[in-house]
Amino acid sequence: MNTIVRMPSMQRYARLSGLVAVATLVSSPALLAPMTANAADMAMSSMSAKVYGDLSVAFVETGASVDGGKSSYSLYDNVSLLGVKGEAGVMDGTKFIYDYNAILDIVNGGGSVTTHLGTVGLDGSFGTVTVGRDNALYLGMVDGSSYQTNWFYTAGMSSLQVSKSIKYVSSSMSGLQLGVEAFDIAKDSTTGKTTNNYTLAGTYAMKAMTFGAGYTKYSDYANTAGGVVQYAVTNDTNQFGVGNNSFAGIAVKSLAGASAAYKTDMFGVVAAIDSRKPNDAATNTSALNTFMLTGNFMASKTVNLIGNVSSTKQSDKNSVDGKKGTVVTLMAGYTPVTNVTFTAEVQSSNKDANVNSITGATGAGGTKSSTGFALGAMYAF
Repeated sequence: MNTIVRMPSMQRYARLSGLVAVATLVSSPALLAPMTANAADMAMSSMSAKVYGDLSVAFVETGASVDGGKSSYSLYDNVSLLGVKGEAGVMDGTKFIYDYNAILDIVNGGGSVTTHLGTVGLDGSFGTVTVGRDNALYLGMVDGSSYQTNWFYTAGMSSLQVSKSIKYVSSSMSGLQLGVEAFDIAKDSTTGKTTNNYTLAGTYAMKAMTFGAGYTKYSDYANTAGGVVQYAVTNDTNQFGVGNNSFAGIAVKSLAGASAAYKTDMFGVVAAIDSRKPNDAATNTSALNTFMLTGNFMASKTVNLIGNVSSTKQSDKNSVDGKKGTVVTLMAGYTPVTNVTFTAEVQSSNKDANVNSITGATGAGGTKSSTGFALGAMYAF
């Protein structure tokens, strides 16, 4: 699972490389040597690097979700990370930026270190361009702020990160920001089909209010273990362990949504709706609509209370029952010092959510309602 203090408030970029090549793009061979030296000297003088990360664990107990089943519990790593990020001046206020972090399993050990996020890019008055494995634009501008808990994700939320991404986010224009992203960018040499997906999104901030809207078009073709296949679930998985282009076991062709948030120093509320359109081969092509409502209250300077309700509804069509289900998540967080957080959470999925395999449900695929409990601890540096 992931942790709200790492996302979406922290912008992620990637590793440092190729700076001199960027800084020395000139057209005249006669000027190449002196300009290269000057550009490199200027860049080196403004280069920065910061090592960061967190160590996070969770003890999780999950109730039985099938008749005759038994509850289970275990200690898990909660996406402990180690990363480095920074920037280097290029020219005229434009900066080369990078961010890379890897997942560390501090509970089991012996596992391989895997990339969690890694981008390189440019940042300036024009906005920000990043390339690599990045935080998803749709999540950052539409439904991401509905996710504020620690171990349990908000059921129905969009993907946290996407791979093979090129993303642009504009500078703020009187509170308005716009963005575009392409991800899973590839063309298959055997079929000649592309797996490119595209997102357009925007936010508008006005005092304590923030509004967001976005649209993602998924390719009809996806990378799978068996190659590029039409109307298939991609093997590029999200935080729920399912394909980025899927929901409740169904491959979807589009995602559209909107959100509204109100936040003060003491409390906040976020309402978001995501509407997913199943692909043309689905037995029920009615939209899968998920409504998410999240509230948080600072009971004191160190205690934060959070509640989330996520409800999905799909209309019946062609004698095929629609998917439906409701998941409720509650959390209390205690932060005695800035970089240490303890959490206690409970998530309850009703029978419909489990039977219909609603993405993010505690016992997705089960036959009855279920409840999970989690105690977490995290140290960030």
